[in-house]
Amino acid sequence: MLKHFFSTLLGLLVGMMCVPAIAVISQKIWPPPAGITSASDKDALRAAVASMPTGALITVAGSWLVGAFVGGLLASKLSGSPVPAYVVGGFVALAAISSLLTIPYPVWFWPVALVLVPLASYAAAWIAARGRPARHDAATSPN
Repeated sequence: MLKHFFSTLLGLLVGMMCVPAIAVISQKIWPPPAGITSASDKDALRAAVASMPTGALITVAGSWLVGAFVGGLLASKLSGSPVPAYVVGGFVALAAISSLLTIPYPVWFWPVALVLVPLASYAAAWIAARGRPARHDAATSPN
């Protein structure tokens, strides 16, 4: 039980660290426009997002996918169960939705947060399970 808890916690930490790390790299490639002083200024945010290059927008959405995948893979590998990967993916999806409610991103960001982020955590759990030996239940074993 503690193994699952700490695996999930570490996966969350690593997954959530991926998002701002990728954002920093993205901002080196595509610097944000000058003049944004507060996240509460919706008009300035809307104008900034509208002026962002497509590559920068894809990088933002991709950071959510990478966070869900990397954090989920780590959590699932450490715990030996797929459940921690799903929890990590759920938290990354919630963080992405929170960002979508705060920052006026394009409409296509919603399917990324609602569909692709959970799929990334599912893929992480699936890949982690491929490296584990199959479990044999003594009750169903023919021996």
